[in-house]
Amino acid sequence: MAKIIREKKPKIIQIIPAQGIVAVYTDEDTGGEFKCPVQVIALDDEGEIELIEFDSSGWADSPATASNFLRYEFGEDQE
Repeated sequence: MAKIIREKKPKIIQIIPAQGIVAVYTDEDTGGEFKCPVQVIALDDEGEIELIEFDSSGWADSPATASNFLRYEFGEDQE
């Protein structure tokens, strides 16, 4: 029987609140842009830092993984 090897996903070991950081996305319907606040900065057990936002259902994800993600903006007022 073949053994399936799965790549280990890094484990988040620390989070801190993010203030003044927004993720900017392309609005695929209008071609414009929209912004969403990033709520936390996460540190994983491999020393990598990831910005995370939560949607209205409580789902947490890194904005950079979205196909319509454009950039982060720092120093923005939270809306």
